[in-house]
Amino acid sequence: MRWEKVKLGTVIEKAISGEWGEEGDGVFVLRTTNFSNDGALDLREVVKRNIDSSKVEKKKT
Repeated sequence: MRWEKVKLGTVIEKAISGEWGEEGDGVFVLRTTNFSNDGALDLREVVKRNIDSSKVEKKKT
């Protein structure tokens, strides 16, 4: 299977930075380790983090 290359902005609604959280069932988090030096995005090891819902809601606005 081959992935289509697209600009990151077409698949990311809004970048949310500054929250770490604990690993869990919360929200998916892209980390710098998900990007290669040439800018490719590796989605094989995207983690889920438990981040307080009020913090997530605040960052959505």
